[in-house]
Amino acid sequence: MANNFSANQKTMAIAAIIAATALAFVFSQAKENSSSDNSAAAAAAASPKKLQEPEGPEEPEEPEELPQKIEGGKEEGLTEEIAAIVSRICKLYAKQDKRSRDSIKADAIRALCRESRAAMHIFNTIWDLGDKDDLDRVTCNELVHYFLRVKSHFGVNVLRSHLAVLETAADADKVPANVTAQRGSGDGYTSEEEVDEQTRQDLPSSWLPIITSRIISIFRRIDMNGDHGIDKEEILKLHGGDKHTTESMFADLDTNHDGSISPQEFVEYFFRVLKRCEEKDRKELIRNSPLRVNSLGNLERDLSAIPSPSKPLGASLTKGRKMVNKIASILEHKLTERDERLQY
Repeated sequence: MANNFSANQKTMAIAAIIAATALAFVFSQAKENSSSDNSAAAAAAASPKKLQEPEGPEEPEEPEELPQKIEGGKEEGLTEEIAAIVSRICKLYAKQDKRSRDSIKADAIRALCRESRAAMHIFNTIWDLGDKDDLDRVTCNELVHYFLRVKSHFGVNVLRSHLAVLETAADADKVPANVTAQRGSGDGYTSEEEVDEQTRQDLPSSWLPIITSRIISIFRRIDMNGDHGIDKEEILKLHGGDKHTTESMFADLDTNHDGSISPQEFVEYFFRVLKRCEEKDRKELIRNSPLRVNSLGNLERDLSAIPSPSKPLGASLTKGRKMVNKIASILEHKLTERDERLQY
């Protein structure tokens, strides 16, 4: 019995030692894990908390680049495109000419440029280069001249983009109503709908594109070698060897004196004919304006009181249209004669 008791005690003692060892190991692991967690927490607390950097303000957009004036040299050709360009200009004008008078305020064009810094720069640079009068009214022919000056100063690509800007503004109706309506009242046409079709057809915005297409067709025929320029030899052939007529025509058309007539120079010659006729109507308006006493006590014409025309401006312009078509007919006849001579 004593031996058995002793054996049992020994077994129980061994079991107790094993249990105590296991328990000590468990406590040791728990303490180690706790210490590791505390160290990590302390390290995290000790280290500065990394904050998410706030998004800075958006970078400002690059300012719109202003077009640069081109320097000298032969003008870029527009032989294939100029008729379409003039047609687009005339459509733009017709949208602003609400009462079909061939007369709109210069402010209407200025308003179309306001959405674009580059467009305003072009307008301010080019507008005052035109033939100015005190009426501050713009005809369709003058608007065409404006865009042709844009091309001469800044190049054909700037002309395209500038026209597109104004077309977009016109489509969005960016011109204030008070600008387009400053033409008086009770003077014939009261709304766009009341303008008859014949009146529309008589407006330059309707027939200028047709004339331009005819002029460009003549240009192509004179330009025998197809280099988008007319030289003296080609003019000489047009006039059957008449040197005097050749020199006179070349001097009238080669305005930049580079020895070649560009499509723009050719078209501008005809538009200048219209411009001279147009000025007669404008001078008539000024002559009919009322008189007033200015600050110096002198009589002067009160141009601000000029009534809006009761019909489209252009009795003289209609004569100019006939004159341009007559010149075109003469050139077409000469071209036919030239072609006949070249056949023999």
